[in-house]
Amino acid sequence: MTKVLIVPEFHEENPHQLISLPHPSTGRLTRYLVGGNPKAVYELTLVQKSRFQSMLICNSTNTDQGLTKDDENSNNNDYGSVKSSAELVISTLVSPLFFALQVLNKHANQFRTWEDLSDSLLSVSPAFRYIDDLLEQSISLICDIQEPAPGMVCFRLSKEKLFAHLSSKVLKIKSRLPQSVEKQFVTKRLAPVRFDVPTPNEMYDRARSGIATDIVASYLPPGLSEEFMEIGKDEQAKLHEYLASLEKERSIELTKQMFSAGGSGGGVNKRSLEEQEDKPANKPKKKALSINAARKQKIDTAGMKKMTSFFKKA
Repeated sequence: MTKVLIVPEFHEENPHQLISLPHPSTGRLTRYLVGGNPKAVYELTLVQKSRFQSMLICNSTNTDQGLTKDDENSNNNDYGSVKSSAELVISTLVSPLFFALQVLNKHANQFRTWEDLSDSLLSVSPAFRYIDDLLEQSISLICDIQEPAPGMVCFRLSKEKLFAHLSSKVLKIKSRLPQSVEKQFVTKRLAPVRFDVPTPNEMYDRARSGIATDIVASYLPPGLSEEFMEIGKDEQAKLHEYLASLEKERSIELTKQMFSAGGSGGGVNKRSLEEQEDKPANKPKKKALSINAARKQKIDTAGMKKMTSFFKKA
């Protein structure tokens, strides 16, 4: 199975490399891509498989050129190559500060130098040395800072700064939700029951905020995740209440359609039910007549003798 990895633009002075780091929320070792200019950390995501598995990989300048069967098996890079079975992996930017939160939260009541914090991270995974510079830059956004002595800078996690920073990320994410996510978890869920009663705009906004908050919270360590979710708890409660009312309206509307006269979609005709109730329950059914018997019923036999009378004894 071939894996096709879509990476950011390649830079020779700072090439990308794959490293394994503990996931900020679960702690499980996960592969990340590090590098680029400017240097950054990228999360790797396997795109869900579809029935189309083959991929054509070639230079973008040659996509309009014809590709024959002989070219598929050649080593000519001008034509590219076809992978008959491949998995697509995409890289997405992830903030380095998420990786530092577990150590910062563990010592939330203490001011510690970056050297101490870095040693704690390296004891968890030596691979943190590859992003040590990114971590040091990022924690200044979410920490209180003291300088007890010249050249000695100490950091302490500030939840106020952290949640303010994460809230700004929520605003960015909810304004850039993919169309598939918007359709499935916003538009579809909030579709009005009646067109004359539209869904309030603030409900759409709350739905988007809920999705974005869930995404951000999925990168937070246990404890911090629950605290961050509490910030928008009241707004999400209003959304859930509205969704419950929509479900109730849909249920009522469906019941009306089922019992409306001439209703479609499996509806029951009330009149036909009443007619069936008026009929005797155990009325015997008439036997179906044969073709000859049916013809005899149509013949007028009034005044005629029966055929058997000609064969009686004298």
